[in-house]
Formats: sequence, C-alpha cells, structure tokens
Amino acid sequence: MRQGTQGVPEVLAKGGLNYDLAMDGTIVYTNGSEIFRLVPGGQPEQLCAGKLVESLVMRAA
Repeated sequence: MRQGTQGVPEVLAKGGLNYDLAMDGTIVYTNGSEIFRLVPGGQPEQLCAGKLVESLVMRAA
C-alpha cells in the first residue's frame, strides 16, 4: 500500500510478505515463494521463484 498525493490509499501488490525500497523508488518484494520488482508506474516483474523467501535486503551498488 501507499498513500497517493491526494491522501487516497493505493494497493501496489497483494500477498506481500517482505519488501525493500531502492533509492530510485523501485520496490523489491516477496510473497514467500517468489521475488518481484516493481518500478514506479510499472507492473510487477517476477525476478525469481524459490522456497521460503522470507526477507529481502537491497544493497547499494
């Protein structure tokens, strides 16, 4: 979820277990078995699938 500019809540993704936010606004999140990337204004892109993906940490390049 995020709060839009007019204060209206907006659903970005459903079923998220954990997420992290990159400096450019990209969100990387997991539902526990897949990892997705969501760029601002875009659709979720599946990065990989696995088992028991419980947490994520973005690292600076």
